[in-house]
Amino acid sequence: MERGPAKVSVIIPVYNVEPYLKRCLDSIIGQRLREIEIICVDDASSDGSLGILREYEKNDARVRVIRHEKNSGLSQTRLTGLAAARGKYAQFVDSDDWIDADYVESMHAAIEGRGADIVKNTNVLKIFPDSTRDLSQDASLFSANSYISRREFLAGFDILFPIGLRYEDVYFTCVVFNGAAGAFSIKGGRYHYCAREDSIIGFETRVDNTDIIEIVRMVMEYYRAYGMARGHTLPIAEIRAHMSLAADPEGFFSKAKPFFESARDDIGANLGLYGIRDKLFFRDMIECKSHGEYIGLNPYSGARDMLNVLRRSAVSAQGGAK
Repeated sequence: MERGPAKVSVIIPVYNVEPYLKRCLDSIIGQRLREIEIICVDDASSDGSLGILREYEKNDARVRVIRHEKNSGLSQTRLTGLAAARGKYAQFVDSDDWIDADYVESMHAAIEGRGADIVKNTNVLKIFPDSTRDLSQDASLFSANSYISRREFLAGFDILFPIGLRYEDVYFTCVVFNGAAGAFSIKGGRYHYCAREDSIIGFETRVDNTDIIEIVRMVMEYYRAYGMARGHTLPIAEIRAHMSLAADPEGFFSKAKPFFESARDDIGANLGLYGIRDKLFFRDMIECKSHGEYIGLNPYSGARDMLNVLRRSAVSAQGGAK
């Protein structure tokens, strides 16, 4: 069957997801908006994922399969799919996730109707093995899968997903969404985000997660280059959360502190835009000389909350970090 023109390119990075892949593909093939192309990029899977992709490609002309000969990572796999895309709009779906039948249709109607560069869908449900979590109210959700974008708009960025670094979605969200002339959020069809212990990030366990520092530094560099450093916030909460999960907290602190010192003026100028926990974390990173000193100010006990109440008054009185 001949492929027709696509309104939306749905890009699926695939790597060793054989148990979950059919569920993902079935949810995309079953979309109410039929004028889509489904670009599946297999990142040199060693399981049966490629065989499943070839089967779907044979049965549905909208499915296109691209294979990497060598494993290249999530960022490059997404970029390979985007380079092959032909639709006016593009969006990403991870191969272990799935979407409701009205997902693409609702997002396409929103971006086409408003003539926007990018639209974020806040209707995300995170699926754990024994529970679920509605992320609709999570304003800090960093996921490239939450967006539909005008493909020509994405082509204007030198970097969309930093190669070789984890937490690339934080960069994408901060740079692309904030860099759009027209951007807004909707609650469209639901995205089901499958949290797996064997995924790249997995569950919240202690890992070597210092990549987040480099990601936030790159975001700051972009903001400065394009005059956005004043008036935009950095994802300080991501660094704060990842330090608490670091396999080597002292090593994490030693890498994070130079970043905060280099970004001190810009963050300080925007301090009023941050929440109280981020303000206090920023002050601690500037003032503390070691991770041990930081822990002394932030013991993991109920006393921390009382301490923060007292220090909140100091932040308010002094007008932020100096």
